[in-house]
Amino acid sequence: MKVSVYYDAAMRHLMSYWEGEDIDPDSGLPHIVKAIACLFVLRDSMLLGNYTDDRPPNNKLDMQALNKHVENIIDKYPECAKPYTIDSQVSGGC
Repeated sequence: MKVSVYYDAAMRHLMSYWEGEDIDPDSGLPHIVKAIACLFVLRDSMLLGNYTDDRPPNNKLDMQALNKHVENIIDKYPECAKPYTIDSQVSGGC
């Protein structure tokens, strides 16, 4: 069994719930129950070792280093300039 299949199904059910749909129209069961079931099946397969880990490669980003870099940029440019986009007139820029 592929990890991506159950991850995708769990996320679809969570998103449907988040968007206000409580009951899955195909099964008549609550989306939360369906999401939990997907996660249980995934975990069971992990414990039994009968799954294929088809997740994308880990990008191994050093978030602390990236956040420090962003802090340095903010310190270097404390006064932001208004963006040159159509949306900047609506949102007010900075």
